[in-house]
Amino acid sequence: MGGTRHRERGFTLTEMMVGVVIIGIIAIASVPNLRSYRESQRMSQACDRIAAACRAARAQARTQNHTIIVEYRIGTNEFAVIQDANDNGIADGGETVDAWPLPDGVTLDSTTFTNNQLVFNGRGLAVNGGSVIVAGYANVDPLRVRVSTGTGQVKILPAKPSS
Repeated sequence: MGGTRHRERGFTLTEMMVGVVIIGIIAIASVPNLRSYRESQRMSQACDRIAAACRAARAQARTQNHTIIVEYRIGTNEFAVIQDANDNGIADGGETVDAWPLPDGVTLDSTTFTNNQLVFNGRGLAVNGGSVIVAGYANVDPLRVRVSTGTGQVKILPAKPSS
């Protein structure tokens, strides 16, 4: 019959290597974005944790009818919830103090609370509102957890208001 040869279809080694190199370049280019995303998620989770603790402290003050203090410990990079059973504004012996450290790389930068303490009275009202700034990663903008005076409403916002 005829003398034509049919060539098998497929990829040559050169074509495969070019494809692998292109995939490698795309993977390397995406690593910084993945790292930034992970750091952003850690920052958001830390703020969510602080906000949840504030909301829980408010509810606990109302249900137990005594003062609950959320204390921001900048020096040790943690926050604590103090059940102030005798309503004197400090943690005395026998009163429950639960402390939570922030994850590595995330820091309590500053607060606007008097003595770095958010205080809820026995009716669940925030005696003094304010904010705590959570920062840490160079490529992630700091966040602010704000608690309103009186209502105790908690919001997570950018640390610097947008202009």
